[in-house]
Amino acid sequence: MAIQPKPFFVSLEPITVLGLKAVEQMFCIYTGKSGKKLDFEAVAEKAGGCALGTLFKKSEKQWLGKVGEPKGALRNDPLTIRSRTKKELNLDTIREKLAYDLYQELGRGLFLVPKTRLSQQPIMDKFNTTHFLAIEWVRQGIQDSLRIMCRFIEGYQDFQKAQTLDGGEPITFMEYIKRHHRPPETLLTPQGKSVPLQGIMSLLAVSRCLADTDVLGGSGGNAGFIWIYEGQEIKGAQVVKIDPGEAFRFKRDPEQEKVSINWVINTQEYLGHPDYHLKDLRNLQTSNNNRETVIVWSNLTPSEQEEFLAALFNANRYLESKEVLHLLFYREGSFNRSETEMIPEEIARSIQAEMTIWIKNQLLIYANDLKEFKQAHPDQLIRVHYIDKWGELSLPMTEETFPIRELFTHLRIAKEEKVDPDKEDSSMGSWLSLGPKMCFLKLEELFHLNQSGEKILLTGQAGTGKSTICQKNRP
Repeated sequence: MAIQPKPFFVSLEPITVLGLKAVEQMFCIYTGKSGKKLDFEAVAEKAGGCALGTLFKKSEKQWLGKVGEPKGALRNDPLTIRSRTKKELNLDTIREKLAYDLYQELGRGLFLVPKTRLSQQPIMDKFNTTHFLAIEWVRQGIQDSLRIMCRFIEGYQDFQKAQTLDGGEPITFMEYIKRHHRPPETLLTPQGKSVPLQGIMSLLAVSRCLADTDVLGGSGGNAGFIWIYEGQEIKGAQVVKIDPGEAFRFKRDPEQEKVSINWVINTQEYLGHPDYHLKDLRNLQTSNNNRETVIVWSNLTPSEQEEFLAALFNANRYLESKEVLHLLFYREGSFNRSETEMIPEEIARSIQAEMTIWIKNQLLIYANDLKEFKQAHPDQLIRVHYIDKWGELSLPMTEETFPIRELFTHLRIAKEEKVDPDKEDSSMGSWLSLGPKMCFLKLEELFHLNQSGEKILLTGQAGTGKSTICQKNRP
């Protein structure tokens, strides 16, 4: 069942409570919710791609189990080549688990991410006996390693299978991006009906925060969608992110790379061929090699830009918190089960430091756009302030708490209606006296009324928010 989008500013849990109540249910790593070991049965060969993987089954559910790759992060480790390679395989698997979990948290309420677990499995099984990586690693004496186990989402389809309309002509999702350098806002159902696509710009914003250089993949195989149904009818499509294996490309390795796989870095540091630079740093790389699928910021619709900026704003709320990053990367030691199944302290610190620098860089790149975005949503900014500062309120005479985000309501401001002074001076009395013809303003509309120098008079009982509204409209 598809998620229902929440208001973009409050789609995430308050950072002040993350980890205090949610770590156990949100971040299962090696076990299921019951705490029991997960037993996976290998059932089929992984189709496509060069990574070593196998299809597994558990309780009639299908999972893809993929082995990480040794990327040289531990090249100075004094262990033997066999132990060092196994350690790097596991480290890369853990790193992909981190990426999945960050996508899950930063995209909560915006797009879907499949459930993932870590599981120790044999390198070679009956479905990969001829795979060159399995043969090589077994030859080195590596018999088993961690795998990132990713559960299939029912009805999932890659974007390479999606279609949309372009001027009345059915074309593929990726062809639309190549033509217009922006994603389509609708998909075409099997019945030929156009329905809205939910979450694509939020996904691109989170991928930018995580430096995932291959977020869609050159052919659209690294993300996809499921249909949203009302009864038997398709009403929309929900974005799903899979395979974040190229996340955390925050910088190039000067000992191994002359050119970065991240085109933002190439552009800022003048590296490599100009074809792998971005003409505008706000443009979005969606694959490692396909230049035709770059998304051009100025080509996006206003609503697409706003969704991107909202998700970027929200992601920064999380990633600027040291407590959140510590929880995400360390999990109270749950990653570190043995010498070869661990994320070394220096690696965890390095990724966190690189992420912090990267996020600050992105905020500078989109600074002018974010400024305009915030000015357009003053009411939401104050909600974020209170949510992040207080999180949950303690209830008197009990140990329970109440989330402050549930206290917010949409203000309704009456326009050009006068209350009879003889009526009872109460909120209900004033409300009822407006009558059935009352006209209401949205808060942002109130701030646009004084463009010609007009003055606004706010009246109301004490404690109804008059001073707060005035403070929020300060330049």
